Amino acid sequence: NAAGAGVKTFEDLAFRSFGLLGRRVLESTVVLLQLGVVTVYMGVLSSAACAIDAAPCDDGAPLPRTVACVAAVVLPVSMVREIASLMPLSLPGNVAILAAVVGSVGCAASLLFAAA
Repeated sequence: NAAGAGVKTFEDLAFRSFGLLGRRVLESTVVLLQLGVVTVYMGVLSSAACAIDAAPCDDGAPLPRTVACVAAVVLPVSMVREIASLMPLSLPGNVAILAAVVGSVGCAASLLFAAA
């Protein structure tokens, strides 16, 4: 029973199972995985910014803005130690993602039909 053993995070579980090395390997793996996800996410957002601004994006101008906006939200949230405290952000986060997807699809559709 993990709860009875005082295990509250995956890091705690890795430490209990494999010691300090297991904890460090898990932390490194999670950081690398999240770095990859955020890199792809920023690329998609900067492409969406190009479509929404309807401006030429060959110079990569939207990327710094996208990085700044994402960092302003992601950095404070990533500092939270226990995931349960993020529960109030779950619904607004899902609504924001849904709105972004609908907006991106609508923007892409309008650009597609405008070109035809």
